[in-house]
Amino acid sequence: MAKRDDDLEFSINAPFDDGRAVIDKVPLYLVNGSLGAGKTSVLEFLLQQSDYKGSRVIENEYANENVDGYRLEKLADIVTTLAGDCVCCSSKHALTRMLLDFCRNSPTPVFIEATGVARTMNLVEKLINAQIFNKYELAQSFYVIDAHEILHGIEPVHEIELQAADMILVTKEDLLSENERAEYEEKLHTLPYAKVLSAPRGRFDLS
Repeated sequence: MAKRDDDLEFSINAPFDDGRAVIDKVPLYLVNGSLGAGKTSVLEFLLQQSDYKGSRVIENEYANENVDGYRLEKLADIVTTLAGDCVCCSSKHALTRMLLDFCRNSPTPVFIEATGVARTMNLVEKLINAQIFNKYELAQSFYVIDAHEILHGIEPVHEIELQAADMILVTKEDLLSENERAEYEEKLHTLPYAKVLSAPRGRFDLS
């Protein structure tokens, strides 16, 4: 029999028990970024690290076809796709059910890779309203941005996303020309954000 929405809310509030002892909250990581900036490359790099072995991934594709999820299947324990809509705008129960299913059996980390049009704070608000943080801890929020956008001017909507992120990862610096490099470096160092790291091909310093 299908669960009603009120059944789902009740199960979210139930004790998080694996049958032996109460499990710590599951680490939840958000990977967001502008379209084409290299979010999946960053996620591939993270999943190769020992701390994230056996992680589960929720891949949000705005298109109906899952393109990037296939790249992650060899690295993650489970890759689940929310396709055809933005994760921060779609039915909250689709995402809630996925997260609830993940936390029932394992405390290993969960990554959500959002679409390039998703809004981090909208997503976090949705998770708060669904009481997901009864089970999960928001461990870190990454925002991935192309170096060329920093060079030519960050879109206002992306400025808001940068402010919401715990860590900003800049990709494609290697594609800048020599003439562009000096201007880019000047603009990069004026960014008023706490943690900005270079992430060529999605790789960055984890120390």
